[in-house]
Amino acid sequence: MRGIGYILALLVVYAATSCGPCDKHCLCTPDVPLRDIEVLYDWSQAPDASPEGMAVLIYDVGTEGMPWRYDLHPSGGYIGVPQDSARAITYNNDTENLSFGNTGNYFSGKAYTHEGNLFDGLSETWYGPGPESRADTDQRVLVQPDPLWLYSTDGLVVNDSTALFRPVAVVARYSYLITGIKGLEGMARMCAAVTGLAGEIYLAGAIKGNEAVTVPGALQQTSADSASGALYTWGCVDNPQSRCRLQLFFWLTDGKKYCYDFDVTRQVREADDPLDVKITVNGITLPEPDNSGPGGEGGIGVDVDNWETVEIELSN
Repeated sequence: MRGIGYILALLVVYAATSCGPCDKHCLCTPDVPLRDIEVLYDWSQAPDASPEGMAVLIYDVGTEGMPWRYDLHPSGGYIGVPQDSARAITYNNDTENLSFGNTGNYFSGKAYTHEGNLFDGLSETWYGPGPESRADTDQRVLVQPDPLWLYSTDGLVVNDSTALFRPVAVVARYSYLITGIKGLEGMARMCAAVTGLAGEIYLAGAIKGNEAVTVPGALQQTSADSASGALYTWGCVDNPQSRCRLQLFFWLTDGKKYCYDFDVTRQVREADDPLDVKITVNGITLPEPDNSGPGGEGGIGVDVDNWETVEIELSN
């Protein structure tokens, strides 16, 4: 019995060491000869990055199998790679809101987020209908992505049994500042959204997808006549015909609802830093709420079915 137990223990150790580098869905081909190399991470292009760990996907150019997957410390570690040519993708493995699809193929693997609600930026849940007349109502609403640092190479370069990976940030921060707001004293709650944003990013080359989606964000009052907020996104889609619109949603204390729509495409596309886009708009007049009914102020408990949408042109 002791001999059988020893053999079983050896089998468990062998299975763990031979399959450990692979993801549990991996179809790694044992016939492919591997060699050990050390991966080193150079964070000079993303000095503010703070990932807990990094996933590495290694693709053998000569086979159709799934990639080998390794999970490393942000400083690096040891992996096995095919002795012939190989491709590699690495990204931080500590995300919560991201899903990864089609990773069995180097060129089609992508990251994306799940469906959201137009009013996810509110501090409380509200599932009422959105303004029917607002622009881009046909777009899907997706939640904001987590920070993602990404590096890929179509030809893995190995020098002296080491490989150098240089991840970059691929998630942008869009901040928005609204000034010259009249009537904020009659506001019960508010939030925002930006339309015309990419819904996914391909891991190889950090290429944004073509589908334009809407991403919701928070909005907070910052003074008697101003409000601000920010959201995270893959960025605007590359299609020059697509428009980016900042949409602001206000609920008044009498239950009436207003959507203010600004075309901010030029500010987005001409931003100095596409990963740190600053949007500024000015001039909103909120109607004075009618709180003369029973109970005084309408507050969150009162609701009016219809939205009023106001499009405001920005001066260049």
